[in-house]
Amino acid sequence: MSNTKSPEQEIGGRYAKYVLFVLVLVYVFNFIDRQILSVLAEEIKADIGISDAEIGFLYGTAFAVFYAIFGIPLGRLADVWIRSRLISLGLLFWSVMTAMSGTARSFGSLAVFRFGVGIGEASATPAAFSMLSDYFSQLYITCKRKFKFELEDVFTTKFSRL
Repeated sequence: MSNTKSPEQEIGGRYAKYVLFVLVLVYVFNFIDRQILSVLAEEIKADIGISDAEIGFLYGTAFAVFYAIFGIPLGRLADVWIRSRLISLGLLFWSVMTAMSGTARSFGSLAVFRFGVGIGEASATPAAFSMLSDYFSQLYITCKRKFKFELEDVFTTKFSRL
């Protein structure tokens, strides 16, 4: 029996770095698709005739509520299903919803598409964190402990002066 590990099994190896690179790309698209509404807010308001309050709802509440609500079941799905497939389908779905936002001719249709962006993007975070902990588990644990220690040190130092 050989003790060599396949690239997929090696923690922190080349394949792990490849996975990290792909997840970074996914998050770049995630960020762009999430922020595109604020970048184009004035043009969208003029095009479909919506108010500042409505654009605020679309940018904030419409996205965030569906992102939060669907994050829980999609996180559970990430635990029992193929995480890379979940991220891929989520990326496809939120990208289609973002593209469909460009076809919206009313506040209602744009709201539905923003709901879809929130649902699609909710799939990425739980699955990505789970994948990263598989590929970088020791590194993750070490960084988490270091962060906790430094955070405790900052609070102890700041609050001891009061």
